[in-house]
Amino acid sequence: MTRPSLRTITASASLGLAALAGVAIVASGEPQAMRKPPTVAAERLIAEGRQIFRFDTFGDEQLWTSVLRMHEVIATVSPETALAKGLKVDVDALPADLVALLAAGRVDLSDPAVTVELIRLNAVVGVRGTVSSTAQLTSVGITCALCHSTVDNSFAPGIGKRLDGWANTDLDVGATVPLSRRRSTTRPRPSSAPGARASTILATMRSTAPASSR
Repeated sequence: MTRPSLRTITASASLGLAALAGVAIVASGEPQAMRKPPTVAAERLIAEGRQIFRFDTFGDEQLWTSVLRMHEVIATVSPETALAKGLKVDVDALPADLVALLAAGRVDLSDPAVTVELIRLNAVVGVRGTVSSTAQLTSVGITCALCHSTVDNSFAPGIGKRLDGWANTDLDVGATVPLSRRRSTTRPRPSSAPGARASTILATMRSTAPASSR
């Protein structure tokens, strides 16, 4: 029997590989070259994750609104005070005309109504709120970004482009949450039950303030 030549073996192997490639193309429904590169899917997932990180409250309005009534407190807080307590404003979320007014010093940052408008624009980092047609803040929740994002202060202190994943070391939660009008309704646990008293909890929260504001 005559042995096949190297050329014959190579040709047969090439035909076999071509056949396997054809089967793979048919099985996948489209040629490999037509598939979207993995980076497209990865970028989509990153974008979705960014949206969740920045804007998803996971339903915590039931605490901040229904229980603590923080929307009533926030509606009385001016941007000046909010910025002083470490809250941040995303300049990219502001319309161009408002940015121009801010730059010209023509926005009253002592007016709590401005805070409500900033929340309506989704410009307060980590704070999501619902504002009625009469400009009343009716609910509020917080997102991961409240504590885990800051801004680059490129426009003004506390106002700039978002820096996701950077800890907000200026945030004074201990001075903000105790403003809740419902904190006095906290019932102490029975002495036999585990847990701290309300006064102890509030003192602990105040101790979380940045060292510069204590």
